[in-house]
Amino acid sequence: MKPQSGLSLVELMISLLLGSLIVIAAMTLLSTNSQQLRDQTAKTALQENSRVALDILGNHIRLAGFYGTMDGDDPLVARFSTGLANNRCQGTVLDSTQTRPALQVRSFANTAAANAAYDCIAQTNIDLTSPVLEVRSVDGVPVPPNNASAPLPNDSYYVQASPGGGSLFFGNTDYQALLTNFEDRVYADGGPVEVMRWQPAIYYVRPCSNPSGSGATCTAGDDPTPMLVRQRLTMLGTQPAMIEEPLVSGVERVDYLIGLADANGQIDRYAPHDSAGIDWSRAVSIRLALVVRETSARGGTDTSSYTLPSGATWDCTDSTDAGACQFNRSLFGGTYNLRNRIL
Repeated sequence: MKPQSGLSLVELMISLLLGSLIVIAAMTLLSTNSQQLRDQTAKTALQENSRVALDILGNHIRLAGFYGTMDGDDPLVARFSTGLANNRCQGTVLDSTQTRPALQVRSFANTAAANAAYDCIAQTNIDLTSPVLEVRSVDGVPVPPNNASAPLPNDSYYVQASPGGGSLFFGNTDYQALLTNFEDRVYADGGPVEVMRWQPAIYYVRPCSNPSGSGATCTAGDDPTPMLVRQRLTMLGTQPAMIEEPLVSGVERVDYLIGLADANGQIDRYAPHDSAGIDWSRAVSIRLALVVRETSARGGTDTSSYTLPSGATWDCTDSTDAGACQFNRSLFGGTYNLRNRIL
């Protein structure tokens, strides 16, 4: 009888078992590493979204009230011949009387009240759990106004300012009228004072990420991921208009604490934005907080409560999204000084 060669059945079964255990261990390790990678990627995206949102808001807050070299109490005279499309938010954007604060934060009891104050914002596109931030400034980039080879385009409002006051006008057409009427501003040597683009904006939280309704409005069935958006000044065809611009996805709640200055220009106290009788002309600093969630649910629940700078608390049950508790989130914040405020 010839001797047997190869593996016995028992040996083969043991080999298969050991091999299976090794494969299972490798697959478990791979799955764990993949989950850790997804978690880390989600956390990184969350932090990046928060940083971008804080940068956008903080940079504009710092510019609030900056109209050029004119002082805060100097008159800004309306010299524009072109209004906004459908007059939407015209009082907000083109109020040149200096009676409207350069920065203010407002809360509303209902969407109708918000739309009455800002008629360029669709009622279904505003999340009332977050207040609305309004900022008025120029962009800070000086442009020569009377360059024959590169005249001002008729695509924006501009401010030309010097100590004593300034003019708010639309494009080269209005600037030429200023020249004709000797209302342009010049330096001592006769050269024209540079102009800067007018840059008003209204910031708020929209309760959906991709509105599918008529006029780009949020409707039932839209992705309920909240998003920080703003109304910004741009051209709608041949006429200027305030247009809703998406900024950062996942921003659920925005909170503001207002630093108010005393008679010497020093911060006297920080007050919630909805404090009775707040004097916005004394605002010199903003403490800003954002509750930002990940854009994809990763299982489990996050019911953590967050204490905001204003003293209010917020958790996932305060969200307009019924499924908000399935998302991880974090609280981010910063303090921003209105560096151009002159008291």
